Amino acid sequence: MKTYFKFKQHPGDLFRDNSIQVLPDINKNQEDFWLWFHPDYIGSETVAYLNDLYKWVEDIGDGVENSEFEDCHGKMSLDEIQEQINTTEKRLVFESLENFYHLLKIQKVEIIKENI
Repeated sequence: MKTYFKFKQHPGDLFRDNSIQVLPDINKNQEDFWLWFHPDYIGSETVAYLNDLYKWVEDIGDGVENSEFEDCHGKMSLDEIQEQINTTEKRLVFESLENFYHLLKIQKVEIIKENI
């Protein structure tokens, strides 16, 4: 049996709606959980920073220097960037779980345990 959820009213953005959805597993599908339950996924500076970190890792793998990012955040080793990624992901998990709990508490999200 899967667990589903739905927003009781449309959340007011382009990526989420009030249709019935499978509740994403926070451990297996973090990005979907963030998308549905982060309080400001689209405008989040934390999400933008995480995307920049992943781009930086990709640039390093491609042998490209990302001087703009280094100027802004300082030079970091690949291990230091990975540590920042882990820390940033944990922050997004916390913010999303906190908002999910808040949405449940104020009854803006409904949990459905049925076979759909």
